[in-house]
Amino acid sequence: MSSYQILCIVTIHGIGFQQPPKLIDGVKRPGYADDLHTNLCQVLNQGGNVVLSDDPDRQDDRQEGVSVPIYVESLWPTDQKLPSREEALRRLGSWDVGQAKVIVDPNDKTQQLVKDGARIAHVALVYSDLQEGEPAFLTPLIAASMAVIYSFRYANIGGLMKTLFRDVEPLLETMAEDAKKWLEHPSLSIRQSHQAVALGQPGGLGAVIHNLKNDVAAYVCQNGRRQRVRTFIVEALQRLASRDDVAAIVLNTHSNGTIMGIDALQELPPSARKKISTFITAGSPIRKYVDLFTWGKHLTVVPGIDQWVNRWRNYYDQRDFVADPLLPCAAWEIDTARTKEQETGIYQAFDPTTGTISNIPIQDVLVDNVHHNPEGHQGAHDYWDNTQDFIKSVAEDILAPLVKGARPKFCVPL
Repeated sequence: MSSYQILCIVTIHGIGFQQPPKLIDGVKRPGYADDLHTNLCQVLNQGGNVVLSDDPDRQDDRQEGVSVPIYVESLWPTDQKLPSREEALRRLGSWDVGQAKVIVDPNDKTQQLVKDGARIAHVALVYSDLQEGEPAFLTPLIAASMAVIYSFRYANIGGLMKTLFRDVEPLLETMAEDAKKWLEHPSLSIRQSHQAVALGQPGGLGAVIHNLKNDVAAYVCQNGRRQRVRTFIVEALQRLASRDDVAAIVLNTHSNGTIMGIDALQELPPSARKKISTFITAGSPIRKYVDLFTWGKHLTVVPGIDQWVNRWRNYYDQRDFVADPLLPCAAWEIDTARTKEQETGIYQAFDPTTGTISNIPIQDVLVDNVHHNPEGHQGAHDYWDNTQDFIKSVAEDILAPLVKGARPKFCVPL
């Protein structure tokens, strides 16, 4: 374990897109966050100064590249070859007897987060074995029905017509094959998003849209599976926050992973929440969840982020069919003019120490993924390969806690 405090990036993607690095038929298949890590290294590790660390316990038999993130799966085989959540989470440290503090063996490199004097670690979370009990074809129909019923909370009639042609039309193109695809490719099986090859799975924008639909439907309608995912994320964040060598955590979420991030933040105890210095959402469907599925209308806990110390940065591309701006209040409708009074953020927080309700400040950041992504990548919804404006801006978000050196502040909301 390092003798100084470090910053830890925790990355969360949508359920079905989180493939870990694997060796398949003698070919190394990269993990879902490898490209993101490489792009961040190019910005953060300049002039020979290694700021973002390589995985101290990287598995060279299945991983390649100059630097890779730490992958933590929700289940890991034990000596008896049985998958164990504790064995998987041990990578982040082990609780003491009273579960009050995480103990890290300084001589065990499998529990180290950084090496060679680096100041930033990168942990990518992976959900394992969620395919059992796949939802029936009825599940996406339930989600679609909810979306139709509450559609006018999301946009007025003019906005809905624009959304129909901009966002919904690509979805309709895949509906004819939905029943077949649900049977052939379980909704939560591992997929590829921006990477070119997906074994046995269709590629292109249509496949990405179809997979996103499945993730949303499963997360909205399958409470048991949602709870399994949420408790894993919460446990991982708690262990990191309880380590003496972790000064702050940047929660980096993408696509449906932004919903998991919000879910996890609801359940984190104050002792862990105070270490979340920055919350990054990219390509987030949070507004669609709130409006179309009445999701988050009665959140018990949302982090109150001090606008000078802690930040919620929401990145979106106007052509991204998943993403929406989050700075306008919940009553604002898509594709309508908004007043200055509506620039209050989609959530509010209650501070029990003062008894006051305040807006959670959100910074919407507009990016252009279509023109700033490598040729052949998945356009507007591919943020991690946009090195020109997204990666550079996120690197600044990551460095902010190290530059400011301030302790995070949070309050407990309604």
